[in-house]
Amino acid sequence: MLAGAAAGCTGSIEPGATGAGGGDAASSGNGGPSNGSGGPGTGSGGSGADAAVSGSSATSSSTTAGGGNEGSGGDRTSVTFECDPDATPSVTPLTRLTRGQYENSLRALFEPLGLESAVAGAESAFDQLPPDGENDSVYAGNDHRVTQRHVDAYFGIANNIASSVTGDRDSLESLAGECAGDDPPGEACVQAFVADFGERVFRRPLEEGEIERYLELYDESVPGAEVFRGIVLQLLMSPRFLYHFEIDGEEVDGNEDHLQLSAYELASRLAYHFWQAPPDAELYAAAKDDSLMTDAGFEAQVERLFADDRTRASLTRFWREWYQLDGFAGFVDTPAFNAFLEGDSADADLYADMLDEVDRLLDYYTFETDGSYRDVLSSPLIVTPSEPLAALYGVDPWDGTSNFPEFTGSERSGLLTRAALLVAGNELTNPIKRGAFVLRSILCEDLHPPSNLPAEALALPEADAELSTRKRFELKTSPAACSGCHAVLNPYGFVLEAYDALGRYRTEEKIYSDTGELENTVPIDVAAEIILGTETSSVANPVEFSEQLAASGIADDCFARQYFRYTYRRDEATGDSCALAAIRDNVGPEGSLKQALRDVALSPSFRQRVIGPR
Repeated sequence: MLAGAAAGCTGSIEPGATGAGGGDAASSGNGGPSNGSGGPGTGSGGSGADAAVSGSSATSSSTTAGGGNEGSGGDRTSVTFECDPDATPSVTPLTRLTRGQYENSLRALFEPLGLESAVAGAESAFDQLPPDGENDSVYAGNDHRVTQRHVDAYFGIANNIASSVTGDRDSLESLAGECAGDDPPGEACVQAFVADFGERVFRRPLEEGEIERYLELYDESVPGAEVFRGIVLQLLMSPRFLYHFEIDGEEVDGNEDHLQLSAYELASRLAYHFWQAPPDAELYAAAKDDSLMTDAGFEAQVERLFADDRTRASLTRFWREWYQLDGFAGFVDTPAFNAFLEGDSADADLYADMLDEVDRLLDYYTFETDGSYRDVLSSPLIVTPSEPLAALYGVDPWDGTSNFPEFTGSERSGLLTRAALLVAGNELTNPIKRGAFVLRSILCEDLHPPSNLPAEALALPEADAELSTRKRFELKTSPAACSGCHAVLNPYGFVLEAYDALGRYRTEEKIYSDTGELENTVPIDVAAEIILGTETSSVANPVEFSEQLAASGIADDCFARQYFRYTYRRDEATGDSCALAAIRDNVGPEGSLKQALRDVALSPSFRQRVIGPR
């Protein structure tokens, strides 16, 4: 219903502004890179960049998802939760390491050797690497672009690090052993280094042919340090390092495009999903002895990885990306905003406290108690120890040791009433943005402004000191051409007008001039008729809204879709209903957040990959 309504909207939904951080799920989608191993060149300089270009940026029909990126077209929510156990999972593209995974992988390679300074010293080269999400993907991992900027940055980083770790005898011997300091180092020394270091780079043992190709860089007439530099450079430029290759497993039911992940591939998928980093020694050993391929061994590793603090950090990233919390541009410094503050602080520290509150709330219901997503959406707990933030809420901060106190009455309860999801950066609320955030991010409705919007459609309503923000937006979106969409969209934002642009609860709205003069105080109306599924409900305040939203179960469906997209690094598609249903059932009333977030790895599709047509 909502998607159809949105199609006729000519109101002021602003693309890319869905909440505190904004962000639209529209991806340009460049397709997946080649399946080729991108073997090394024969030199130690520019040929490495050529190998990376030819091996990692060419498009291959055997690996692309065929439209699996976010916003690639169609109605994603049309994929149902009706599980067909005989269905083949949908195509998953070949994905590159995210920027965070790439940096973590480099640190894991060199820090154990005492060469962490080489990674730190490449900081200026890292600055050239494009940030993930420039294609407007909600999740960094769903940005599959491979551009010349990426290739150039990878080469600059690899060249910088390779030069650093071979730049003096001590570093060289830390990298490859004492024999590396000999001149020449000897073929056996080089071969041992290729096999050992190459295994760590590729996250699996090298095949004999791969070792032989890298040994082609060995030449007794070339200084040993230059030989090792060339090998390191070529290994770090290999697509086998830069991408998640999952093409070595056995066929499922005789289908050459449907593969069971190999033990090493499964270890990498587990580690990069939960930790955003390569497998540690214990997980790698479980892959090497094949215990990871047993149900008991696999489940034991899932439990171990999930209990690690690195999983907490990864899940914090998931929530923040989902809710677009890292895109907040900061607070303005204007006479109107400074007057609006009325003595409260508004700075980067305050926003950090807002983020910390959301992190604590989600951590509590995931790790400290068997909470559900519905608990998060309706929670009355006061979890912030921040005095400035608590002052905005009109409560005492949590003391850090005792049980969490609770908000009382009808002023505040649930995730959507926390300041991080309400703050605007200036003195003005925007109920359309707030409503769009609820629809897109909490209910997973694919809202898109129509292409024929008039130029003035996205402009804010004209200032009027006699009218509340709600009334001004109602007038702005009342024309028939707009009302089809906004009759559905607006109420979600209007009920949140109980909070000002700093997240403070209010019953009246203060209107300021540009020069900071208080022009008027007008009453606000937050009652609304909201649609949840097929039901229309009346809500009198945000607490009622939070409770009804949680009880409806619709947000559980959205959670399942969002966590699927984060986990599999693509949109759901035909064939994914069983995986979706498993997440939704685990997060529902009979399950818990912890169960849903952990047990996604126990789904059969997590241990498989379907590649595109050859």
